[in-house]
Amino acid sequence: MGTNLIPIEPAHASMYLARYDQMCQAIAKAHAIDEVLDIHDNFVAIQAYAHQARNSKLEQMAAEIRVRAEFKAGELLIEMMRARLRETCRHPKGTKIGTPTSRIKLCQLGVTRKESQRWQRLARVGKPKLEVALADKTTIPTAAGIIRANEEPKQTSVSSEAVGLWSMLRDFENDGLLDKEPAEVLSTMTPKMLDQVRTLAPRVARWLRRIGKIPSAA
Repeated sequence: MGTNLIPIEPAHASMYLARYDQMCQAIAKAHAIDEVLDIHDNFVAIQAYAHQARNSKLEQMAAEIRVRAEFKAGELLIEMMRARLRETCRHPKGTKIGTPTSRIKLCQLGVTRKESQRWQRLARVGKPKLEVALADKTTIPTAAGIIRANEEPKQTSVSSEAVGLWSMLRDFENDGLLDKEPAEVLSTMTPKMLDQVRTLAPRVARWLRRIGKIPSAA
């Protein structure tokens, strides 16, 4: 069952926020999605009211409770999926499409697919990182913002130039050139090869020195 909070009105907003700790405890102890959604939906309304009224403190606190509710909803959705209590995008193996099932659908929970995906991603951020994000009072917290701040940096594709440079430098080591005197290597070159090396070598050396000035990745 839900918490049966009365519809949002300006007079009730401050009352709810005075019960901030109580709301946080209610969210933490919730065992059903509808309990969490009751609190969530009320504080979405409170946050909207506070924003229109330009009450930054009220908006901040309402947003925190809203995010906590979304985090808890994400946890419950994950638990339900692991326990095979709700439908997922994949049809159960071994059954025909359209076969009746006792598993709960998102629409029966009052949750959209987009909300389900976002809230589960938020839950996977973890409680410690959630608390760090909510401790920052300089910004209004959102599920999307917290998820974005804790995402692993995307691996950029390696360019052909990067592969070529890496390969050439490795060849210097693998071919033993770093252990030889340049004069020894140059002595076997043709005059044309030698002229090109004497022209290119200083330019390459200047370019390679610039690598040393690039800060190392943390």
